[in-house]
Amino acid sequence: MGKSISAFVPSSPDRLIRVKELRSMLGNPSLSTIYRWVSKGILPEPRRISPRFVAWRFSDIEALLKEKGADND
Repeated sequence: MGKSISAFVPSSPDRLIRVKELRSMLGNPSLSTIYRWVSKGILPEPRRISPRFVAWRFSDIEALLKEKGADND
């Protein structure tokens, strides 16, 4: 699913990441794919940080990637 988690060293595990960083972590899927995954429950719901912007908690995405990595082992 893209780059390793270690390539994204957070300053805080609960920092918020915007869709550009999320896409990079997941191997650059399209924006419509990101929201399809959200609607199917594959990705957590983003948090609205302003009327025009949403973000995801880094720790939620990190846990998801670790879980997927464990499933592939």
